[in-house]
Amino acid sequence: MKDSNDNLTIELFPSAGRGRGRPKSPNSLSNADRQRLHREKRKQTPAVPLGGLTPDEQHQVEKFLRDYRQPRPMSLTGSYHLLKAEMEAKGCSDASIVDLETLWRYAVAGL
Repeated sequence: MKDSNDNLTIELFPSAGRGRGRPKSPNSLSNADRQRLHREKRKQTPAVPLGGLTPDEQHQVEKFLRDYRQPRPMSLTGSYHLLKAEMEAKGCSDASIVDLETLWRYAVAGL
């Protein structure tokens, strides 16, 4: 045993101290435990067909894509006519309707 005041003599059995790397967590799981939990979690989620979507979901996606690829019904002319009808129904002045028509003509001409 070495004297506590002796700082010149080296230790015969050095203390282990802290090892390299990240310290172990007290509640860490083994690989087998992690795999078991993963399997239990997979059992709880419903199985998805090989394609990834049910036939109903596939139909909805195809319908959405078909509708999305169609030209938009509200063109510049369509929105002009809708706005003009709305202004006439609300009783806006003729001058404001003429202004709307003038703006529409400039927009169509690209000016």
